[in-house]
Amino acid sequence: MTDLSIWYVSNLQRCNFTCSYCASGQPVLQKRPGSLPTWAYGEDVHERVVDWLVRQPHQIRMRMNSIGEPFVSTSYLDSVARLTQSDNISFVEILTNGSFRPNQFDRFAEKCNLAKLSLWMTFHHEFCTPNEIIEAAAYAQKCGAFVVLHTIAFPDNLDAVEQVITLAKARDLKITTGMGINFNEAYESTHVAPVLDQPNSRALRLANYNDPLGELHQLSAKPRGQACGAGHRYFFISAKGDVFPCLTYYNSRLSEHRLGSVLDTDFTLTPRAAPYAPCVATTRCTCPEDYQNLKAINERFTWPYPSFCLPVADSSNERCSA
Repeated sequence: MTDLSIWYVSNLQRCNFTCSYCASGQPVLQKRPGSLPTWAYGEDVHERVVDWLVRQPHQIRMRMNSIGEPFVSTSYLDSVARLTQSDNISFVEILTNGSFRPNQFDRFAEKCNLAKLSLWMTFHHEFCTPNEIIEAAAYAQKCGAFVVLHTIAFPDNLDAVEQVITLAKARDLKITTGMGINFNEAYESTHVAPVLDQPNSRALRLANYNDPLGELHQLSAKPRGQACGAGHRYFFISAKGDVFPCLTYYNSRLSEHRLGSVLDTDFTLTPRAAPYAPCVATTRCTCPEDYQNLKAINERFTWPYPSFCLPVADSSNERCSA
């Protein structure tokens, strides 16, 4: 079996939070007239993508996003459990806001192979307290799931972010931090990351508390021409089932690089033979899921954990000695 990493964004769109800075626009979605459908393009589309994934002759590391929150949908969680039970899936990492209750997690866990379940739990300060997300993360970890806490720093949540970091360390929980992005113009800011309006050491220290890539994030600003592994061992699947080498190509509407659709019965995913190829994107890479595949980054790190965005510097690699 070929080892692949696949990032799939499901069309589940319902969420129990309406964070003002939501990347998927929940405040706008939930203000539309009528009840918000649970699925943007239909549950059948999601199920067909899952069907395709478990049929693949590849060993797959998976990160599965949704536009909303996984724990609002039993059928979505059932599909996650199904993936964890599939022999060709190494692990499934889902993104959650950590609002689940212990009994709710228990019902889900009963159906899962917990050894292959990963939770990337993002702290959203507008709807959750530090203690609440810490307790949820600690419970899932005790049950056997792999858990990573993720905080996003904004000008008005630095105290809460610092508390989450302190509590996570005390409970032996893995944690990463980053700068919150100003989606929906939630903050009056001249920067895409509003904490940059506060160039004090505390704000930047908290935003970069545990950022394995450090200054290498700068490589994502101008990926064009850089050698990249996307399309060889890494692929992106959209909410409609379209397959691209990466999200950046999908967002850039580079239709000539669309590899096909998993909804087409005759579609076969054929990874590129060459491990790297020059990037042709005219925009920056927006997510680490994509730009971690740049050769300049990929050769400096290993990914020993069942998580897409938790690399470890490869100190044993002579190419990294500089």
